[in-house]
This record gives sequence, C-alpha cells and structure tokens, in this order.
Amino acid sequence: MINDKLPIWLEEAKDLKDRRSIWDYIKFKIRTDSIIFSKRLSQIGQKRERELIGKYQESLAAFQDNPCDNTRITMERYKSELELMYDKKVECLIIRARARWHEHGEKNSGET
Repeated sequence: MINDKLPIWLEEAKDLKDRRSIWDYIKFKIRTDSIIFSKRLSQIGQKRERELIGKYQESLAAFQDNPCDNTRITMERYKSELELMYDKKVECLIIRARARWHEHGEKNSGET
C-alpha cells in the first residue's frame, strides 16, 4: 500500500519547500492510511470470526444429532480454525502489552 501511494503523496507534497514539511506530510499520510487499512482488516477478521462461530455451532449441533465421523471431522475443523484465530489474537495482545511496557516502562504502583 505504501509503495503504491508514495508517488501520489510526493506529488501532493511537491508545493512544500522544506524537506521536513514533506517528511511530516508523508508520515501523516502513512499514519492515516494505515489506520484505515487496519480497521478494514479488523472488520474482515471479525466477520470471519462470526462466520466460523456460526459454522462451528451448526456443526456441533449436527454432530450431537448424528455423531458420525463426517460431522465430527467438520466440527473439529471449524474448532481448530477458531483456535488458530484466537491464538493469533493472543499473540497480538502480547506484542501490544510488551510495546506498552517498553514505552511507559515499569512503574511502581505504590508510588503516587
């Protein structure tokens, strides 16, 4: 995305004379477009999660009605896909927590 849009942003910033102003403009554009891109990815992920939960619940109900190998395999496939998705979410949370700790450092909760 950035590689595609960088020439457009540079063209938009051609009237700016100061290199620092151009750099600040490029950083601003990267940030705003990255936020939009991330929100879109998040919406796609949430939609996929809802679909997987629905399919898992349907396959679980089908397995409870007819406990055969086909329904069990289908149910387990959806369950493993959900588990992979949740594992990825946990990894992201760990990275964010680590970044937050690095930014703010360890703080003594006893101090006021």
